[in-house]
Amino acid sequence: MLHLAFGQFGWWYRYEIYIVAFCTTVAAISLAQRLPLAAMLLLLLPASHYFQSIVDTPLATRNIYEQQYQMHRLVADHYRKPFAANDIGWAGMGFARGYMLDLWGLASNEALARKDKSAAWLDDVTRRHGTGMAMIYPQLFKAIPEAWTKVGELHMFATPVTAAHPMVAVYATAVGDKSEIAAALNSLRPGLPSGVRVLLQAP
Repeated sequence: MLHLAFGQFGWWYRYEIYIVAFCTTVAAISLAQRLPLAAMLLLLLPASHYFQSIVDTPLATRNIYEQQYQMHRLVADHYRKPFAANDIGWAGMGFARGYMLDLWGLASNEALARKDKSAAWLDDVTRRHGTGMAMIYPQLFKAIPEAWTKVGELHMFATPVTAAHPMVAVYATAVGDKSEIAAALNSLRPGLPSGVRVLLQAP
């Protein structure tokens, strides 16, 4: 009850999952001891808000597989060069072939401190770090640098649960090679799940 009143919530139940575990255990013990139904329902009340996670978790894991894992495959198995992303998650996990630039702030103090992530800043930071490819949600940024060229899009057709958006745009930055990135995206296609598509921009 104290957590419900004063605690922190969100970020996929990570702060409050102990409530579910504790209250479910207490309710199970109460059931074994044949306490009245009303008493068991009262014990489960603090956890009731989180029962939705039972429904959401399979959809959430599907999102991760269909979007973030495919981003990881692109950089780890096909592009194999320094890249930039605003959702670094699984994209950079196990990536040992160069530099990963965080454009949002989870792993970069510069990006975290930058409230106005302008096109000029995006262009400057990718040039400074030599990241030739950028994988971003374009909706998060006011503008895209003129020096960047859109190469393609990774589309996930499942309902977004843990993914912020169903589409990730892939750009060649000012220091990137468009044809090389297009080839990497094209080579990603054979291993894609049935609900995911790569769309390449027309030359």
